Amino acid sequence: MAFSRNAFLSKLLMAILILSAPSPAGSFDLNVKAVTGIDAEVGLDPETRALIARLPKEIRVQIVEAVEESLVHLDKSVLLYLSELNKVVGIAIDDAACKSAAAANNVAEAILGKLPLLGDKQEIVKKAYEDFEETQASASASDQPKAYAIAYADLLARTVVARCTVALAQEAVWQLDNLQEAVRPKWKVWARLGKTKCEDAHSCYAMLQGETSKAVREADRVDVLVVDADTRMTQVREPSTNWFRYSASEYEDQFVEMFAIIDGLGLAKKFREVSADADLAEASQMLQEAQKHLRIAKTRAAKPTNLEHLRVAARASRKAAEIAVPLKQKISNAVETLPEIQKKADPISAASEKLVLDIQKVEAKIALTREAIERVRTLGILQFR
Repeated sequence: MAFSRNAFLSKLLMAILILSAPSPAGSFDLNVKAVTGIDAEVGLDPETRALIARLPKEIRVQIVEAVEESLVHLDKSVLLYLSELNKVVGIAIDDAACKSAAAANNVAEAILGKLPLLGDKQEIVKKAYEDFEETQASASASDQPKAYAIAYADLLARTVVARCTVALAQEAVWQLDNLQEAVRPKWKVWARLGKTKCEDAHSCYAMLQGETSKAVREADRVDVLVVDADTRMTQVREPSTNWFRYSASEYEDQFVEMFAIIDGLGLAKKFREVSADADLAEASQMLQEAQKHLRIAKTRAAKPTNLEHLRVAARASRKAAEIAVPLKQKISNAVETLPEIQKKADPISAASEKLVLDIQKVEAKIALTREAIERVRTLGILQFR
């Protein structure tokens, strides 16, 4: 086993938390207003959220603020959201890591005052890529998930140091960003597998393939279609188990894809929950607004002293009626989006049905009262002012 742990890993662990990037497929539209309500942790797995929580407060604030600022620009289709979120969080983590590492070692001024020449920066990039190749080449079929996770964590920590060093050379930063994007999913899958009971790549594949198949079977068909899970599962294949042809990278590609399917299904459901909750919240507000107009209509129609009172009642009733139609549509959309929300929607739905009946009663009363007033005025028996 050629993997080894570097002493500086603990100082730079913040640089390596990211969801494994899924392949693009499918889309899912949120309630428009719900999009702005998504917080910075939606799409991040429990391990990532826990790691962010362990970071120093000032670093957590920097990361969350950076992600929240970018959320409004992210595509809200499930898989593109996950992929874009990876990049946003990755940049935020790297920037925070550079600042934190420099501050912790009191070398901020040294880094700013003694930057390597451009040629030296390209050499740093070259060595980083060689480091990646050596790390992969040192893997064996019998290695346990935790060993892989440690090796890739160390590699990511070293690439963060390299990135901090070349921070002002955009081409070098871009090259190292690409390297980190290639390494992060590998670290992520092994870190997640390290919390299971599988012992090597082969047993981990069997375990994860079973869990992913189960997740697809039990998921709502809407989410399965959004993630294109059925098609993607047919393309998942275990690499050769021949010891002489073992490729950790080939296994990692399959692990990344299966975790992406699981994460995508979970996020698709989360998006539906957010959307349905937002629809019901808006429906509740619409109901209150309609009820307010209805109360005005009832009050003015109850004891009319002139036609103007009836006109006010009619306008208020009309406003309530104009809200009633989109209100029912909003409730229906919430339930169609997330059938499990039906019980929560029932009281609002019942109130909206009562609203429609009350509007009809008020409008009928207004019509009859107006007719009576007009009849009286026509007969000249009573003059309304």
